[in-house]
Amino acid sequence: MLGLARERLARFGDKVALVQGDFVETPLEGPFDVVLALGYFDYIEDAARHVRRMRELCSGSAVASFPRWTWTKGPIRKLRYEVINNCPIYDYTAERLRGLFGSAGFGQVELGQGKSGFLAVAKT
Repeated sequence: MLGLARERLARFGDKVALVQGDFVETPLEGPFDVVLALGYFDYIEDAARHVRRMRELCSGSAVASFPRWTWTKGPIRKLRYEVINNCPIYDYTAERLRGLFGSAGFGQVELGQGKSGFLAVAKT
């Protein structure tokens, strides 16, 4: 994925730096105006720790997607990821998301709900 990202971002030259490592542990020189986490929290067991890290690095807005349980996709995702591929996945509720972002120190959280999840926009 980093190779593909390098290829696609090459036109921006030294304005872009790609970093590989554990998001919570890797030193990053922030703060950043925007922190994105799209398709990330599906696989994160300790979401609170990661949302706190987003807040540490964020001077403006954090934008993140979160899956929610639905009867149409939920059982298939559980079977595909957890049973067949031994990869735990996590689902979220609006209440839980408000708690995660609030306890991490974000001042405002807007949640958009789609067919299979949420898009959270949190502001410092």
